[in-house]
Amino acid sequence: MLNNKILKKIKATKQSTPVTESGCSIADGTPVDASNVCNTLAKAEGNGTYVQKNSRTSASGRYQFVTSTAVDVIKKIGAAKTDAEAKSLWYNCRQSSTPDCKKLQDKMCNNYSSQIISQLEAKDIEITAENVYLAWNQGAGGASIIINAMKNGTQVTNRDVLKNMAGQAWKFSPDGKTFYANMQNYLRKRGVISTKTPPENT
Repeated sequence: MLNNKILKKIKATKQSTPVTESGCSIADGTPVDASNVCNTLAKAEGNGTYVQKNSRTSASGRYQFVTSTAVDVIKKIGAAKTDAEAKSLWYNCRQSSTPDCKKLQDKMCNNYSSQIISQLEAKDIEITAENVYLAWNQGAGGASIIINAMKNGTQVTNRDVLKNMAGQAWKFSPDGKTFYANMQNYLRKRGVISTKTPPENT
């Protein structure tokens, strides 16, 4: 059972945009915003349900938050004050489809995706489904390194970024262009994007 005070905080926390469980594929390079990015991420991350669990990592829920990120985001949206309280709330809700837990996961996605979009914009990276998903998995800094390598036709040399790249669900390559193309193919197979037109990155 969730603490009643915590539930009240979840219900009172502002949700910037509505989130639904449906989603459709969009063209490669199509700009996305806060109104559709969470549906895109849910479709990219798994089966779109709120109860999925990654067998290899701590990633859980509809948007596959790892525990450390979940704890930070839960505190940022005001649903918990301490790490312990946030972790307890996440452990209760990360594989739950109750209305309150769905609402929490949706608010977490809205908050964190907005952070990512702002970080990408600050780096002059186009806000497309592919780029947001890449930053969701690699962080905005890692995504920037990979995208620059893709545009320049070079290989990624940063060890931390390479380690994260190797842990993704699609085929690894240190070559930025190949890695990005492999990610696009993965997203096509999941029905997230629908064409083979390469995105233009500014």
